[in-house]
Amino acid sequence: MMALLLNQQDAHIKITEEVLKAAAGNEKSGKEMMALLLNQQDAHIKITEEVVKAAARNWHSGKEVMVLLLNQPEVNIKITQEMVTTIATTFNKDGMALLLNQQEADVEITEEMVKAAARNWHSVKEVMALIFNQQEADVEITEEMVKAAARNWHSGKEVMVLLLNQPEVNIKITQEMVTTIATAFNKEVMALLLNQQEADIEITEEVLKAAAGNKYSGKEVMALLLNQQDADIKITEKVLKAAAQNWYSSKEVMALLLNQQDADIKITEEVLRIAAGNKYSGKEVMALLLNQQDADIKITEKVLKAAAGNKYSGKKVMALLLNQQDADIKITEEVLKAAARNWYSGKEVMAVLLNQQDADIKITEEVLKAAARNWYSGKEVMAVLLNQQDADIKITEEVLKAAAENQKSGKEVMALLLNQQDADIKITEKVLKAAAGNEKSGKKVMTLLLNQQDADVKITEEVLKAAARNWYSSKEVMAVLLNQQDADIKITEEVLKAAAENQKSGKEVMALLLNQQDTDIKITEEVLKAAAGNEYSGKEVMALLLKYQSTRSRH
Repeated sequence: MMALLLNQQDAHIKITEEVLKAAAGNEKSGKEMMALLLNQQDAHIKITEEVVKAAARNWHSGKEVMVLLLNQPEVNIKITQEMVTTIATTFNKDGMALLLNQQEADVEITEEMVKAAARNWHSVKEVMALIFNQQEADVEITEEMVKAAARNWHSGKEVMVLLLNQPEVNIKITQEMVTTIATAFNKEVMALLLNQQEADIEITEEVLKAAAGNKYSGKEVMALLLNQQDADIKITEKVLKAAAQNWYSSKEVMALLLNQQDADIKITEEVLRIAAGNKYSGKEVMALLLNQQDADIKITEKVLKAAAGNKYSGKKVMALLLNQQDADIKITEEVLKAAARNWYSGKEVMAVLLNQQDADIKITEEVLKAAARNWYSGKEVMAVLLNQQDADIKITEEVLKAAAENQKSGKEVMALLLNQQDADIKITEKVLKAAAGNEKSGKKVMTLLLNQQDADVKITEEVLKAAARNWYSSKEVMAVLLNQQDADIKITEEVLKAAAENQKSGKEVMALLLNQQDTDIKITEEVLKAAAGNEYSGKEVMALLLKYQSTRSRH
């Protein structure tokens, strides 16, 4: 099609930047399309930054398009720094070589160019080598270059090895550079840095913290740092906390630190708390800490709370803590609440706590509320709590309200509560309002509540307003309420206003209300004002109201 257009006789077709951008971004036939355009006589084609960026975004044929552009001897290319950085980041060695070899192109090797090349995922080593091989390339390796390499997950290590192995490159080693390398790179890169001539590298607390938090090479980097001669190394609380927090190599790093001779190591509450909360290696690192001889370890409420809230290792960490001999452990309300809130292992952690012998455990209203609010394991945690023998459990209005608000497992938690024998359960206006406002499980929870036998349930104006305001399930909840037999339901001005203001489901809930038979509905100025102020669905709501008013006036 493009060939036909360009071959039209007497057709003066101007090949603009926008046309070139479109061709450069064409993933299937970008190269062929660009070749057609470039072959036009008297086209006066200019390759701009925007055209280069369009080619850079083209994952499938951008490289071929770029090579084609840079190989055109008669094409006007004004090479800018932004164009250079785009090519360095995105394209391979061939594209960069063509750019650097452009006649009359005064391409300066800048920090920005090296940083851009360091971000190149697929051809970083080749592009970087090409840059450093340029004559008169006076490059200083800066903190920002190291950070750019650190962000390159795919080949950042290769970038750093290349940078640090350049014999004639000036490296200004700063504390931030050392910290970045300790955080993101492996032993090989750190060794290259430490071996730099005339590099006076101080191994500070920040550097040790960074190494302790290194996910994949923490052990090896830390070992290298600790083995540095003449290094005045202090293993502080901050370093231990960083090691305790490391998801993937916490145990190995902590073992190295704790095995340091003559190190005055204090295992504080904060270190224990962070270890207790470590989702993936909490048990292993906690075991190391607890086994430290002569360590004055206190298992406090904060530590127990962290273990109780640990999503994936909570049960194992808690069991370890509770099995400590001579530990004066108190299972407080706060600890039980943390377990009750635990989305993924709340049931298991709670079971461990409740099975603790001689523990004076009280299942309070606050604990039940925390379980009732738990979206993902609320049902399971609540079942464990309610099955406790001899526990004086009171299912209060606040507990029912918390269950009614639960958007993921509200129905299941509520069913458990309502099925409790001998429980004096009252379904109050507060509980119904909470269910009516529940955006994801409102319909199910409300149906359950309204189906309770012998429950003196009153559908008040406040309940209807809460349903009318519900953004995501307003129509469904309102339908359940309006279908309630023998309920003296009045659709008041306030209810209509709430529906008219509902920006997500205003139209649907208003239609439902206006379709109620035998209901004396008055469309007041306040209702119209509410609809007029509704930014997202006001137009549809207003149309419904005006149509209803018009129909009423004709009858």
